[in-house]
Amino acid sequence: MPMIMDHDLDDLFGDTAPLPLAPPSPPVRGLLQRVDELRSSGCCQKVAWSKIGCIAYITPDGRGVHLSNLRCNSKDGIWEHTEGVPIDHVSTIYNGRELAHISWNSSGLELAVVDVFGRLSLFSIFIALNRIAVSRSCIVEPEDNLSALVGLMWLNTDRMVQLYRSATNVEGQWNYPATQHKAMPPYNPSGKSAMLAITRGGAVRLVFQSQDSHWHDTKVELEGFSTSSDILTHASLCPDEGDKILLAVHTTSKQLRLYRVTIEWNQSSQRQQTVPAQLLPTFHFQDLKMIDNCLPANDLEGSDQLQSSIYVTPASYAQLSHLELLPQRVDVGHVDVGPTILAVFSHIPQQYHNTGLRDEPFSVQELILKRMGDNRIERLVVGLQQLNVSTVLATSYSDGHIEFRDRGTIEVLPFNQEFDRVSSLGQIGFSFFDVEPSLVERIITAFVLHSSMASMSNNNTDDLLKVMELFARQLPRVESSADQLHWNNIQKTYLNELYRALGVNLDRSIEAQAEKLLRHPMIQRCFSIQASLGYIGEEKPRSLPSKLAWTLLNQRMISMIFAYAFIKSGPESDLFKPEVLQSMPGLAAWLMSLMNYIVDELFELNEVLYKQGIPFNLSFIQAKIQELNCPALPLILISSSRTLLKYTCRGLRGLASIARSNLNSPLFRDLDRVFSSCPVSASQFETILAEVDNGIRKAYQAASASGALTDYQRQELEKDMLVSASLPEILSPVVEHLLTTTMENLKQDVDTGELYFLDISWLGLSDDKRSMRWKKEHLLDAVRKVEIGGGHRHNNSSNVSSDKQRQPLENNKSNGSSKLRRCTRCCAVMEDLLPVKGGSLWMLNMQRTCFCGGFWVVE
Repeated sequence: MPMIMDHDLDDLFGDTAPLPLAPPSPPVRGLLQRVDELRSSGCCQKVAWSKIGCIAYITPDGRGVHLSNLRCNSKDGIWEHTEGVPIDHVSTIYNGRELAHISWNSSGLELAVVDVFGRLSLFSIFIALNRIAVSRSCIVEPEDNLSALVGLMWLNTDRMVQLYRSATNVEGQWNYPATQHKAMPPYNPSGKSAMLAITRGGAVRLVFQSQDSHWHDTKVELEGFSTSSDILTHASLCPDEGDKILLAVHTTSKQLRLYRVTIEWNQSSQRQQTVPAQLLPTFHFQDLKMIDNCLPANDLEGSDQLQSSIYVTPASYAQLSHLELLPQRVDVGHVDVGPTILAVFSHIPQQYHNTGLRDEPFSVQELILKRMGDNRIERLVVGLQQLNVSTVLATSYSDGHIEFRDRGTIEVLPFNQEFDRVSSLGQIGFSFFDVEPSLVERIITAFVLHSSMASMSNNNTDDLLKVMELFARQLPRVESSADQLHWNNIQKTYLNELYRALGVNLDRSIEAQAEKLLRHPMIQRCFSIQASLGYIGEEKPRSLPSKLAWTLLNQRMISMIFAYAFIKSGPESDLFKPEVLQSMPGLAAWLMSLMNYIVDELFELNEVLYKQGIPFNLSFIQAKIQELNCPALPLILISSSRTLLKYTCRGLRGLASIARSNLNSPLFRDLDRVFSSCPVSASQFETILAEVDNGIRKAYQAASASGALTDYQRQELEKDMLVSASLPEILSPVVEHLLTTTMENLKQDVDTGELYFLDISWLGLSDDKRSMRWKKEHLLDAVRKVEIGGGHRHNNSSNVSSDKQRQPLENNKSNGSSKLRRCTRCCAVMEDLLPVKGGSLWMLNMQRTCFCGGFWVVE
């Protein structure tokens, strides 16, 4: 009755004690099955993200593997995931058997696929992310339950790794402290890939690649272990001091055992240089420690909570779901932390236990395991990953949350309000739902820190670009540059900090050495990120800083091609190889068009100044190039661009000389026609560069002598010209002389009418209707600079002479018979041409990645 509900319910039942909470909601679909998998085997990873940006995942039915990746959509510049593409060979090799585990190697180019019987196949990415080939097949391996894998680890390669610590703000400037460390051995002596795997029956498998790229498999039984009484459920490995490996295994009887493994590779002596040395590895095991009843401590036993809660389960009910061995921490300046064993126990529906076991430094004679306090977590752990050279642990949960923990204490890294220290986006309270102005500076710093970590580790940064794109969508697009949340200001600050954090010096005004621009490993990454941030689709104009970076990437690529082509002289030169010679007309045409475009735009600025009839004003010129979105003047003022232009001018002069000496060849005649069809020659443009270079050097040296400009300030000026397309006041006399005296003198030697009608729409630097239409109707091979498809897709009418328009690209067209590859980052395309045996080195390098550093996908 309603009247009864008005009375105190405690009186009704005669009990004043609080009732326990209601049972939790049922777990998400598939969670129970996933927990069973995690408990039964330590080798059951279903999704693996390669460091080059390729995502592999086992299909829901467990019978296949699909590949996906992030890519920039060429229509609107928005980052998206591609649909999964199946690896066709998997179904053939495994014949419908259930798959258990996938794992990428450290380079991210080789994928291991393992089924429930431990049969292991290896696949290698070949040229494109969605093109993968079988490098090792498991067809001949038998189906045996005891051969199922419970642990797998790829061996490190002999390389340096970068360890970043928290960014700190010192006197208004952010510092990004980093130290270099060598990846811990052992390594495969052949320099190829290798992995260690542990089977359920206690066997240790070493799968390694020899110098001739053949795969070998060595198996040995784990000493001191017998399958007659027990079998393994989980195993974990990590490198140890002295080129050794630590191995932790867990058995069905809840026993934890720790071994030290030594691999003797027994490399045979190489009698003949043509025959690679053979590897004959053997193993040595040292049984270090054994712990019975490896279970979490029941901290609640005897407590009030245990007596009052009907949902608390004794710790013995929890089962091991993750076993992770963490190597010794290498970061200098911190308390030394020895190797750590991390065990995660889980129980459904509510109780989760997380137990850490920490190794203290030990000798061979004595080993002491110090048990750390257990951490009770009210969520189910479904994933563990080591980050930043194993100094941070990422734990993912069934409800979608991710936490970052210190590997020394296993405690969650706390969110804090320190304004002078940034370690990650999460640490500063970054959220996509609300961006407070006070967070912006630290958000930029966190993005720089993450970008630096990824770049120095040769990891793909497309995921960061995706996050930055999502971040940018929340910000107001306002015209006031004083607004703290203005995206253009944030982008500029981010790029300035990124160049500084990665140690990229763009100043080549005093020492113009093109080799440093070609060899610096981080320059391409910085240019690529800058170009990507200003890209919003093929049919929309790039931002001016994006155009500058994109042009520099193209200049750098062609400069490297010239460097390879001219290594040898005479008939042995790469220039006389057919695949190289066929590409030279397109590359030369692109460079000549770029130089003529720059001169034509400088003539336009000269005309603007003449029509204004006012004294020269640098601010007026700055506003004009921003209005026109024209990169011509900055390209000739920025020392790094000018250095590459001078380098390619020398290459063009060499090509022109060779072409004139070999006019009996049709390909050389095509090359010669490129040079004769352009109004402004490479020599004339080189004269302009020399004049500007001399003027800028004198301006900098005069300011330096007077104390008005330090070396650091000069470097910042050069960086700011690239990042924001700004014109520094110190270069005002140089710009005035260039746009007046130099251009007026050049008019006497150049047919300005022919220059005006020269078609440069294919360069991608102009935003006029003709250029945008060219992009829409044509495809340009971004590497060889040839038109794909043999010509126009659609009729392209114009009132001016087509002969004048099309001369730079005349005869530089492919037949378009092959498939296309598209870059996942800059959306550039190239023909899907397979490498030629004995071909040129630059062609092979361009086959691997785009000139922006992005990876190809076959369309």
